[in-house]
Amino acid sequence: SGSYAPDSTALDVAGVRYIVSATPYGTDEYSNLEKVKTLLISDETYGQFMSGSGSMYPVGTAVNVYENTDYFPKLTLFTKAVIAEDDEQAAEIFETMGVKNTVVITTKNPAPKIASLNNPNSVLKENLELKKYTNTEVLIHTDTAVPGVLMLNDGYQSSWRVKIDGERAELLKADVALRGVYLPKGEHV
Repeated sequence: SGSYAPDSTALDVAGVRYIVSATPYGTDEYSNLEKVKTLLISDETYGQFMSGSGSMYPVGTAVNVYENTDYFPKLTLFTKAVIAEDDEQAAEIFETMGVKNTVVITTKNPAPKIASLNNPNSVLKENLELKKYTNTEVLIHTDTAVPGVLMLNDGYQSSWRVKIDGERAELLKADVALRGVYLPKGEHV
């Protein structure tokens, strides 16, 4: 898990479902972890598991595999948003607020519809269907009772283009480094 603690909100929002570590974690200390198994790295499994520093675990190393039960799915609809003017402010808000129920949008000029999102229901994960997912195209079908920011936990790149029902929409930088779009209530593609 690199520089992030196993119970980091950043890992959850990024959709990290499994954490591998040569150091055992106490599941009493980290309530979001469930131990799946311990594996011994062999010639056959070498190269499949990377340490937090980016190096491969050597043959003969015992590694522990944990499931992060707090991970976010690929798609999440947030009905509460906080606006940050830049990445530094967004990261500070993200780390200090524990924003599991709120999306942080980085923009200097927030649209009023985004800035006014403050629904206490906060996170909705229903009626969001990933229809197509490739390196050049993502197609999503949604049907929601309320508006919100639809977040795809993939890396933000300003070159991505977003359309809702065939009409161009604004790509949002969500939770410091992920993709988002304001989504009106109702059924959309």
